[in-house]
Amino acid sequence: MYEGDEDSWIQLPASGLGGTFGAGACGEFRALGAMGGTFNQTVTAGGVASLTTNKTIVRSLAGMRLRVIQGTGLGFDGTVVSNTLGANAVITTSGGSFGADTVFQLFSGSLWMATAGAVGFGVYDRATNAWTARSVVGLPAWGTDGQLVSTIGSAKEFATGQATAGAATTLTNGAKAWGTNMWANYQVRIKTGTGAGQIRTIASNTGTVLTVSAAWAVNPDATSVYAIEGNGDFMYLLGNNAVTLYRYQISTNTW
Repeated sequence: MYEGDEDSWIQLPASGLGGTFGAGACGEFRALGAMGGTFNQTVTAGGVASLTTNKTIVRSLAGMRLRVIQGTGLGFDGTVVSNTLGANAVITTSGGSFGADTVFQLFSGSLWMATAGAVGFGVYDRATNAWTARSVVGLPAWGTDGQLVSTIGSAKEFATGQATAGAATTLTNGAKAWGTNMWANYQVRIKTGTGAGQIRTIASNTGTVLTVSAAWAVNPDATSVYAIEGNGDFMYLLGNNAVTLYRYQISTNTW
């Protein structure tokens, strides 16, 4: 890995993944960190501008973006001011107040890799300098020309707008005329207003209503500004002249 701050290359720890990084190995860098193999991080304690984790963080996170997507502090989207190093690291933020139910995402970077033959799959997290093996159940033997991709980086926002109403599992924008299910499997993120910070997978949509796959913690309303994005929970593996495309879901660790 090239460290721009130090203008030097460093060798990463051994991955421990099955297979090799030979022909057929493929990967993708994601802006979100993946401590413990997942983007969504829970805390053990919280306070004013403070998050206590159960992670062993080994580098400074100062200046990196942190956003709260669930629990106390929902809607906070700021930066890390400082952090302790070592076990049970404490993160100090640019604002907000948090609790033991807080779930956050940290933009510290992660590298997702599938080894040759798809017999190994895992993620390297920059904040912890550690690999986490992920499931390969359901994948076939893989050849020498695979590609691992995700849709979250293909566009920052495919669409945005302001809701006219919301309910337990829906968001309505009465001014729209969407094609039926054109947004299925994308994600919707509440940017500002009621329910800000929440991210949900879109299960289906009508011309004016998005139905999400899990209930909102805080129902959106007419103050909620939303964005429709590529789904950050999904990654795809394809190639080798295969006619089958494989999708991985990060939150459930399943193909």
